[in-house]
Amino acid sequence: MSFDVPPRVTPTCCLQMQVNQSVFLYFEGFEFDVAERPKWYVKGIVDSAGFPVEHVVEAKCCPFCGTKVPEIVKSNLGDLKIHKTGSGNDSGYRCGTCKKRNRECDCLPPEFHWAPANDPNLKSLKDTIDRHLLRVQQAKEDAIANGD
Repeated sequence: MSFDVPPRVTPTCCLQMQVNQSVFLYFEGFEFDVAERPKWYVKGIVDSAGFPVEHVVEAKCCPFCGTKVPEIVKSNLGDLKIHKTGSGNDSGYRCGTCKKRNRECDCLPPEFHWAPANDPNLKSLKDTIDRHLLRVQQAKEDAIANGD
């Protein structure tokens, strides 16, 4: 089961940032090791031959308040399931945590292995994480009700 908008790890500098989630941790590319640090990125849109194309650009500061993006540290989320990918996991097609195919995985995105240094427990993202877990539970209940 996959969701259109996965939760994101964002800086905690201002309320506008937390609401819009404009700057977020992101592993560039499809093959990465969660032991390597992701970087802060901001989503941009460029016009390519009349079609909007999304891409990410490395962020250095908050676009709302101008605060420099924080350093990142390993997160401390306890027993929450966080997606793991990489070699040895069915050539990267399965999550190393829940063992489901990547597109069916309902773990938190791999960026949740990391957190802003000023919020290693991601307390500022508790609502985001809770909404994700609620959507996962609702999707499971819907699948059972529909006989999937």
